[in-house]
Amino acid sequence: ILCANDSMALGAVAAVKTANKTGKVAVVGFDNISAVQTLLADDRMLATADQYAGKLAVFGIEVALQILAGEAPPADKTTAVDVVTKETLAAQSK
Repeated sequence: ILCANDSMALGAVAAVKTANKTGKVAVVGFDNISAVQTLLADDRMLATADQYAGKLAVFGIEVALQILAGEAPPADKTTAVDVVTKETLAAQSK
């Protein structure tokens, strides 16, 4: 089940459990909220994507300030997106 965000993934994990399908249905979320890290670690979720929302907010503020100062905003801004899995969580904690 590919969820649009991790809050939806929490609901999907609960639904999978209720249907007695834990371990048979993969759940993937998006946002890497702290609540899903336990689910990743114990295999109730396969993965989540981290788009670094804090950095996105900073980029938005910077562009708004450029526009207010009369500068042209950048045409596009590339931001990182990383897939977070049980393995990458384990690597981060070392």
